[in-house]
Amino acid sequence: MIEKRIIMEWIESAGNIALGYFNRGSIQQKADGSLVTEADKAIETFLVNKIQALYPQHAVISEEGTHIDGKEYTWIIDPLDGTLAFIMGMPTWCISIGILYQQQPYYGIVYLPITKEVYLAEHNKGATWNNIKIDIPDYQEINHNSVLCVSAQAHQMYSFRFPGKILSFGSGIVHSCLVMRGAAIGSLTMKPNIWDLAAVFTILQESGAVFCDIYGNQLNWKKIYNINTEIPSPLICYHYYKHNIKDLISIRKRMPHKFK
Repeated sequence: MIEKRIIMEWIESAGNIALGYFNRGSIQQKADGSLVTEADKAIETFLVNKIQALYPQHAVISEEGTHIDGKEYTWIIDPLDGTLAFIMGMPTWCISIGILYQQQPYYGIVYLPITKEVYLAEHNKGATWNNIKIDIPDYQEINHNSVLCVSAQAHQMYSFRFPGKILSFGSGIVHSCLVMRGAAIGSLTMKPNIWDLAAVFTILQESGAVFCDIYGNQLNWKKIYNINTEIPSPLICYHYYKHNIKDLISIRKRMPHKFK
């Protein structure tokens, strides 16, 4: 039995660790070119140690390299999603914990330490934002005020035709949470990894959202779990069932462009 109250305490403590490094601390570049801070590493160490102490039989996968084998339950940690936003002093970064049961999404929690927002969901028990259940209507008109959130690099790979505003806040997980509560009509995530998906998939699913690739294919969680690497196809999430995915967003791949 997983104690949900303790997870809340852990993620709030992890948020306090992050705030101790906010606008300070060293920054490094990983082999893939992405950035990592002291906060990423400190949060990962804190959460992994807590999980291992209380649930030593569970598996743990974290973005910064932790991969511990276990049985039945797998904890998926993104210690700090939106690292560039964090470095720039923006509030749109978060800590994410997803739990899989037998390789299927079971529980998700996302915490934004600056705004003190908590997005939470458990399989078949609904999703909440700051302890409030969010009910999104099945249909809203897509117009010039509608918001689509995209990855910062999306414009380099794709051209878009969308009637509203296209924005990027620096965190794919935050983008998905904005969809969950209806602030954004959809989000597009480029090449996500399992730690980008585990928590928000449960949150979106329990709030009634669709989460699939841009061709409409559903996610294969056993495959995602086993390859444990980035998914090459962009993923989109949205709430409005009366819209076909092609009606929500029209994109086409750009020709490669070399910058001098």
